[in-house]
Amino acid sequence: MKFVNWLNLQPSQDELDELCGEFHNPVPAREFRQKLIEITVRGFPWEERSDLIDGYHPSQSYQKDQWIALPIHDIENLHPLVWQIVRVAKTETAENPMQGAFEVLTFDIYGQQAQLACGIPNAPFPDSSLSNLSSEDLHWLAVWVEETYRENIKSAVTRLQETGKLQGKFTTGNYIPEQKAHEVAASKNDDTSMPPSAKSPFYRRIWKSLLMLFRKFFGGKP
Repeated sequence: MKFVNWLNLQPSQDELDELCGEFHNPVPAREFRQKLIEITVRGFPWEERSDLIDGYHPSQSYQKDQWIALPIHDIENLHPLVWQIVRVAKTETAENPMQGAFEVLTFDIYGQQAQLACGIPNAPFPDSSLSNLSSEDLHWLAVWVEETYRENIKSAVTRLQETGKLQGKFTTGNYIPEQKAHEVAASKNDDTSMPPSAKSPFYRRIWKSLLMLFRKFFGGKP
């Protein structure tokens, strides 16, 4: 099974069009990235994408320096499947009476080395399907991915802007849809400057959205 490589996210134009269609007013950039991740996950099972990598399965074999997706299942079933992108640092051959010959993968995760067995014929492994996620689970997964791979997702978004594939603009930590960006640019070019009092509702909405986002993740008041 293959997974999306969050280190090298490459959304399709259809996904980008859907993403931009979700927003008609400025939103925090983090919320914009989370929505991009949600749209990406909703596309499962992924097929003709250019950013897919092999997922770990104990029945498969892997090579040194290969990047793979390591599925992580919540043993208490409180949260959906997530996957870490890891590099195989070393492969070794091992053997025992029960399984016969197999391979041992060594990889780095969370700053530590870990090992997993692979190359075991017919080895069982938990289902890694993402087909039936609830809206709550989908949002939780998007938040996790955005927090875990924030810099990589931000770089992907910047790349898309620079190549003209992504509409709108980012400023002061917010995403501004294309139409709103044009309105802001037009207001700056208007001979009659807008008084501060006319701008304040917009800034109040932005501040309220930031406060709501802060409380959602951290609780209390900033």
